[in-house]
Amino acid sequence: MELIDKRCRCGNLMHNVSPRQQICEECKKKKIAQAKAMTKSLQAEDAARRARRPQPKSQPFKSIEQCVREADALGISHGQYVARGLDQVV
Repeated sequence: MELIDKRCRCGNLMHNVSPRQQICEECKKKKIAQAKAMTKSLQAEDAARRARRPQPKSQPFKSIEQCVREADALGISHGQYVARGLDQVV
């Protein structure tokens, strides 16, 4: 492979590099740091959004035995009872 001297996009001269290389090591480090900062800021933004709007706590459910008894009293199946949302404690 042939190594050449060429200029980086920022203007620095790079010695003995591949013809395909376009940026110097300094620019590469800056680019990586910028990407990490962007990722961290997105994660912080997401965490802040989640903290502002906490998830509602799930409502407790009645026991299966109680649901079956009440479903029998209503003349419906347990599945229909649960589908109607009657298994939740109000």
